[in-house]
Amino acid sequence: MFHSKTISFKGIKLLALTEANGKKVEKKITLPDASSELTISGGKDCLSIYSPGMSGVFSSIHVLVVDNKSKLKLKEKAEVSIDRVNTASIFQHDQSRSTIGQLCDSKIILKDSSVSHVLSAEKGSKINQRNNSHSVITNHLKGNTVNLWENATSKTISPKGGRVVNQKTKINYEDIPDKLWNDLKSILGNNLTPMVVKAYNLALNAHKDQLRDCGAPYISHPLDVAIILAKELNITSEKSLSIALLHDVVEDTSVKINDIQKDFGSEVAKGVALLTKPVDCYKNKASEEKYYRDLQAGPVNVQLIKLADRLDNLRDLIWENDTKIKKQLNSARKRFISWSEMVNKDIADKIKIAINDISKTIS
Repeated sequence: MFHSKTISFKGIKLLALTEANGKKVEKKITLPDASSELTISGGKDCLSIYSPGMSGVFSSIHVLVVDNKSKLKLKEKAEVSIDRVNTASIFQHDQSRSTIGQLCDSKIILKDSSVSHVLSAEKGSKINQRNNSHSVITNHLKGNTVNLWENATSKTISPKGGRVVNQKTKINYEDIPDKLWNDLKSILGNNLTPMVVKAYNLALNAHKDQLRDCGAPYISHPLDVAIILAKELNITSEKSLSIALLHDVVEDTSVKINDIQKDFGSEVAKGVALLTKPVDCYKNKASEEKYYRDLQAGPVNVQLIKLADRLDNLRDLIWENDTKIKKQLNSARKRFISWSEMVNKDIADKIKIAINDISKTIS
């Protein structure tokens, strides 16, 4: 026999069954309105559910509705059927599987080889996939988008105007440095100087064997930082751009500060030195705090380069796992929002937008 419980709370209603002796019992449970998140985890025949205010273990779970900006998280190979998702978010990890009847104006995040079968995607929904995840969409209506990263795949049985975008294959990674360098040169125009060209060539050679987590050559990062300065903050001085292009060469390669002093002068060398984290900075809290104190007391242009560096890293966090994303978001909220507000309103606003955007991609 089964005991049956209909569980409902802010935006989520589900039917949970558990094997037990005796009569079939139904009981409706209403959780506090503040409970807008529910996690389901576990194997096929033993599912655990958790939300602030309640928890339980069941043999099967059928979700009736997820709406009202609620979040449903599926982990640890959980297999769940969901009738309707409306203005809500589904997060799937750890090879979890879902079958969704109707997806409306909502978001699904698929990671870690998780799978989702959506019978009908309607009205501006978005499915973001990475880490070998897979989706099947029976009716993919106009206004909906599937974004694919990191070997994720999607199959549409009855396409009706919905879009599937393979983000990874938009650009050949080997072409990224040339593309970004050409973008920077186009932005600078007559402000492109021999010093900036020299800085780029040194950084390109120093970082030549290094990659970003997304698979792009590492030089794409200092180029992105320089582009943020020139395009988004209207900073085009040759020394600032040179510092931006060289900001990681001492920390991550064999280039020495003395080399930069010799080729670019003391101002650029001092800027790169300020931006270079000491080796013990990652393990020693006092060293890390001193590093940021020195930076915040340094020239404004160097502070802006560090803030642009963090902005680019935030925008690139989509490739990271949830643990690292959460760690970086906590750091950004704790340190970089207030700091950026004191330095430059434009960079502060961009950092806040980046934090908000990446926050939506994690459970």
